[in-house]
Amino acid sequence: MEQVRLPLFFVFMAVILRVMPHIPNIAPVIGIGLFCGATLPKRWAPLAAVSAMAAGDLLLGWIPEHLFGWAAVALSAGIGFLLRKRRTVAGVVGCSALASTLFFLLSNFGVWLFGCGKGYYPADAGGLAACYAAGIPFYRNGLIGDVLYTAILFGGYELLNRWITHRSAAAVAASK
Repeated sequence: MEQVRLPLFFVFMAVILRVMPHIPNIAPVIGIGLFCGATLPKRWAPLAAVSAMAAGDLLLGWIPEHLFGWAAVALSAGIGFLLRKRRTVAGVVGCSALASTLFFLLSNFGVWLFGCGKGYYPADAGGLAACYAAGIPFYRNGLIGDVLYTAILFGGYELLNRWITHRSAAAVAASK
């Protein structure tokens, strides 16, 4: 259980950041998914990531399109599994960019799918293309925010973990 507390603390803090006022689409959503996948037990990771996003969505206002975002975050946790054994800067940034792109594709598909009935986009390939084109400015901010928050989550976790390990080792050495 001790191995789970620190990652869950970081996830909780990321949820707080998500519901606080912020620049549009600069949020820790994808970072949470990747971080859960890399640090939590495999059976809990997708559930914890989706729960964190769902908590934020319920506080901010839920709409059906969020289901596609939840799917993207669950898949991001799966991408985070790639970072379980070896975490490099390039690997973390690459996984963040991949997960961010996946989130863009799935969430905009949801906007198009649910928006067709509301008259936002035509229910054809042209409407889907228009929806993706309209989402490009949001993708830019999303990608920046995802890489930034992923770096903060992973970097902060590693620094704090090293500090705790060093402090524990110093305490053991002092007791001998």
